[in-house]
Amino acid sequence: MVSSNLYFLCAYVSMWLEIFGELQKQIFNMKKLFFLLGLFIMVISFSGCLEGAYVSDQPSYIEIEHPPRPSPQHIWIEGDWQWNRQSHNYYHRNGNWIVPQRNRTYSPGFWQHSPRGNHWRSGRWH
Repeated sequence: MVSSNLYFLCAYVSMWLEIFGELQKQIFNMKKLFFLLGLFIMVISFSGCLEGAYVSDQPSYIEIEHPPRPSPQHIWIEGDWQWNRQSHNYYHRNGNWIVPQRNRTYSPGFWQHSPRGNHWRSGRWH
């Protein structure tokens, strides 16, 4: 009789451990899902903060005289446009001479037109 009760007790405990293990897996998966969902929402919300805003008209082109080239290895990187959050305008940053990064090329920035307006895409290294 004792061994029979012990057998049922072990089976009962084993069943509850299995149910508890499955429940833990589901809770872990839900935590993962909520974490990834929160991360996705943060990325989407902050993606607009990384670059400037859209404007109806592009700012006027600014011609700036280049300073003397420091060495034959230097290349000229044209000026860039930056978004000012206080004045809600783009302002121009002067270009500069730079030694190119090894085995990389530079693509200059450009104005991209879309239905929302004009948006500056900064230059970058490839």
